[in-house]
Amino acid sequence: MSSGPKNRHTVERTSSLLLASLIVIIVILTSGWLVQSYRATRDNLTDRVTASTKIVGTHTEWLNAVAWQALRRIDDTLPKPLSLPAGEEIGSIRDAVKDLPGQVQAYVVDANGRTIFSTDPKIKPVDITDREYFSALRDGTPTFVSSLLTSRLSGDQIFVFSRRLTEGGVFRGAAMVAFDVDLLAPIWESVALGSNSTISLFRNDGVLVARYPVADPLPEIAASPRFLERLATAPAGTYGLVSPIDGVQRLVAYATVPGTRFVVVSAADYAEGMQGFWHNLYLAMGLATIAILGALVAGWWIRSLYRREELQAAQIRQANEQNELLLREIHHRVKNNLQSVQSLLRVQTLPAETQKVLSNRIGAMVAVHERIYSQDGFQEIDLAALVTAVVDRLVEAYASPVSVEYDIDPVPIDNDCATPLALLFTEVVTNSIKYAFTDRADPQIAITVRADDKGRATIVVRDNGKGFDIEKTPKNMGSRLIVGAVRQLGGQARFERDGGTVFHAEVRIRSAKPLAQASA
Repeated sequence: MSSGPKNRHTVERTSSLLLASLIVIIVILTSGWLVQSYRATRDNLTDRVTASTKIVGTHTEWLNAVAWQALRRIDDTLPKPLSLPAGEEIGSIRDAVKDLPGQVQAYVVDANGRTIFSTDPKIKPVDITDREYFSALRDGTPTFVSSLLTSRLSGDQIFVFSRRLTEGGVFRGAAMVAFDVDLLAPIWESVALGSNSTISLFRNDGVLVARYPVADPLPEIAASPRFLERLATAPAGTYGLVSPIDGVQRLVAYATVPGTRFVVVSAADYAEGMQGFWHNLYLAMGLATIAILGALVAGWWIRSLYRREELQAAQIRQANEQNELLLREIHHRVKNNLQSVQSLLRVQTLPAETQKVLSNRIGAMVAVHERIYSQDGFQEIDLAALVTAVVDRLVEAYASPVSVEYDIDPVPIDNDCATPLALLFTEVVTNSIKYAFTDRADPQIAITVRADDKGRATIVVRDNGKGFDIEKTPKNMGSRLIVGAVRQLGGQARFERDGGTVFHAEVRIRSAKPLAQASA
């Protein structure tokens, strides 16, 4: 399997993991924010409902104080013994309760339940003997607060404060103050818990006294056992409840009113109070959805780009492979053609020495092309391998007993340098093989190449032959080829005598990296 599919699979797997991680992070952050928003909204609703009980409680204290004060004043102003003023059907007690709110009615009944005094002299007599706020007084209770009632005079929902009237310890009647439940409307508006909220008054025994907004028909309920249990353990608190009156889920706060028989209750519609959270939830879900979709689109787009680049890279690799195949074939054919030229030279009527020299020179070029097509790279050739191949061919061609030692840096050279270098080594080594060892039993040639990091190389070819005087040696084709090859390589060369012949050359090989680094 090639590295291309491996890399593609790795990138796709990595991008998928990153995308999944990003989505998980978005979900975690969104969830954390929503949890915090939910708690903050619920805490805020709880604080508002709890604070509203204080407002309702304050008004209830005032209402309780006004009611009992009015009943005492009525008791103080009534004639003794209790009787109807002469000539009047119903006496007026308006002056005794003139400080009460407009929705309040006060009246006095005798021991038989007949109305004898009222704030409204035109009031119609009604039978109240079955009402608990009268019967409880008749049975000996000094004062009483009624449950939520429907007025038999107006049909409105009311609640009543009543006081037992006695003369010499004998029950003579009752004084009563009736409050319309609509009296709670300004209080309900002031707490501002929402359109579906309620405020209520309960007696401390759990009986409903008043509720606003009013419920139609009249709810006949007492407090739930859960409420009574909480009230027994704590004078104030909050809890959730589905109202038995309208089925609405509400957050309820309650508080006892000190010095009274009342427990005030404020209840906010849970759904309405949590609207801020739901708004945040929809907003967060929308933003999270957009972020996740954006991440998915970005991930798809990045993977599409990578696949497109991978496809282009694969096409380029395929084209390079085809080009390398073509180049390898070209170099192979050139080598074959040069070998054909060598074969033609052998059948020509040329002096044997001339044939050998020409064949060796062509062989050097053959070695260059052979090295090129026999390796994977076409841009560079290993100088050590090239020089070894060229020199070994020469030794074999001349059947020479010469021993060759190589000390060559592993330098990759450009193709443009390969042919002139091959010809240079061919001419220098040929001269040594042909002329240096006529009287030597142990012929040796040492070839050294040292490369620097600037793309240049120092070449030294040393033999242990008899040496020669360069000044007295006639110029021939070989010497001209050496000069031309050195010039083509942008360098300079010289011959010396030092226990044999020494050839020095400084040339440009156009590559500054050692082979080990170049191939890494």
